[in-house]
Amino acid sequence: MNIAITARGSKLFAQATGQSAFELFPKSPRSFFAKVAPIVIDFNEAKNGKAAGFQLHQGGQKIPAARVE
Repeated sequence: MNIAITARGSKLFAQATGQSAFELFPKSPRSFFAKVAPIVIDFNEAKNGKAAGFQLHQGGQKIPAARVE
């Protein structure tokens, strides 16, 4: 499964392969949650200040994901 994270204006969205995009809401500057499913996404920051990847927290699992340009 791939997850694409995109910004639309000031909002952040996630879209898993074969699913519709859904909005992410901030818990903190690097942690976001979805209202449509019980998930949390915590972004990892690189030295340059950009996101280096994230961890998806869902169903008791922590699934790491690296940034792909």
